[in-house]
Amino acid sequence: MKARPATQADVAELAGVSRGLVSLALSGGGRMSQHTRERILSAARALNYQPHSAAAELAGGDSHRLLLVLPYLDNPYFDQLSRALRKEAEKVGYSLLVMVSDRMPEREQEVIRQVLQMRPAGVIFAGITLDTGAVLELSQRINLCLLDRQLSDNTVWVTRMDEIAAATQVIRHLAEQGYSHLYFATPSSTRMEPIVYERLEACQLVAAQERVPFKILKSHWDCQANLGMLTKSHDAGHCAIIAFNDLLAIDYAAAVYRSDWQMGPDVGMVSYDNTRMANHPEFALSSIDQNLEKMAALSVKALVDPPSPTPQMQLIEPFLQVRSSSLRSATASYMCS
Repeated sequence: MKARPATQADVAELAGVSRGLVSLALSGGGRMSQHTRERILSAARALNYQPHSAAAELAGGDSHRLLLVLPYLDNPYFDQLSRALRKEAEKVGYSLLVMVSDRMPEREQEVIRQVLQMRPAGVIFAGITLDTGAVLELSQRINLCLLDRQLSDNTVWVTRMDEIAAATQVIRHLAEQGYSHLYFATPSSTRMEPIVYERLEACQLVAAQERVPFKILKSHWDCQANLGMLTKSHDAGHCAIIAFNDLLAIDYAAAVYRSDWQMGPDVGMVSYDNTRMANHPEFALSSIDQNLEKMAALSVKALVDPPSPTPQMQLIEPFLQVRSSSLRSATASYMCS
């Protein structure tokens, strides 16, 4: 059975002093003889006492913790995002804790309740079900930075990729490759976050401006069924799929491999997030890179050292990492837009 961690009360009992005196000695303050201070420190070492940093921060009202709330963990993008945020937080003397809501309203409310109890220096949300009114209400109680949606007014810090810029790179690249019909693939209904709709609308807008036919694949159909529809409706080399993220694109890539078509020459494929999966030789997915390092740096700064007294939306310029999945010709060169 594990022994419980030593407390200040344990140190006080061993040293034969009050708990208040222990607290003063361990913090380096208080008026006491050097002999008493040494006796307290010796007792703390003997018990392997470790200060409860969270309790100390609560008592002092000065937290050096940031919280990241994720919707789920099975997307490699969130792993890369967490790592980037942790590195930026550590640069400025903060730690990062990660919590998961599973995109379930009841679970999300419990996570928010725990967040408020912890009283961190700030919270970063990367995919929540809360509506805008609830987000604004929460922002009155704790520092927030959103990564998953755009707000109409400057009431909450928002750090995000420029969706219009990303859509422009994707649509123009596919049009230049000669794909004449574009299809946007959305995730299942349980994964329809606000960012899905914003990304879809951005692609629809740019496709209309570029005069490229654009449709939405049915999310309640599986990838194989959607691909079957494309193979019946178009000759090889005429259509391309824009997947909401790399995770979804991999599912469509698997469907392509099970068909008679090939990615690139027969059906184009572009996705978002540029995760490690996209760079895997078996898939070689063209994918939008959101510049997570810059996103992390701006998000952490917004919470611990805001660049302005009024919250702002901070847009990040993306770039399209082109790979073979969106090249109709095997001799076409890879380019970064």
